[in-house]
Amino acid sequence: MNILSIVCMSALEERGSHLEIFKLCYLPVFLDYVRVFGPHVYIAMAATRKLQGEIDRCLKKVTEGVETFEDIWQKVHNATNSNQKEKYEADLKKEIKKLQRLRDQIKSWIASGEIKDKSTLLEYRKLIETVRNSHFS
Repeated sequence: MNILSIVCMSALEERGSHLEIFKLCYLPVFLDYVRVFGPHVYIAMAATRKLQGEIDRCLKKVTEGVETFEDIWQKVHNATNSNQKEKYEADLKKEIKKLQRLRDQIKSWIASGEIKDKSTLLEYRKLIETVRNSHFS
């Protein structure tokens, strides 16, 4: 057991307050981290996590959008009524516009220097372009 653990346990026994424990135990460790590595490193790590979350959400939307697009595409070809077919075609256009907006976002991430491994982003961009070109060529 290290000295920090002992101090934290004694603070909990004496005060019982989580704020006091934070002040005594975690705040000094955080401040030492900032002093050694600088505040920009901590902020950069948080920004990287936030960016990764945005990318993950975007890629999930692409996957869902491609599935939706394929479903609507099947409905267009299976539609017997011309009114139904027109409605599905309008839905198809909306879905392709969503996918194109997501593709533009992916292209901006690919162009930025923030991301080192761009292979996944390139795959998803190509997926969107393939879906668009295969159905509208």
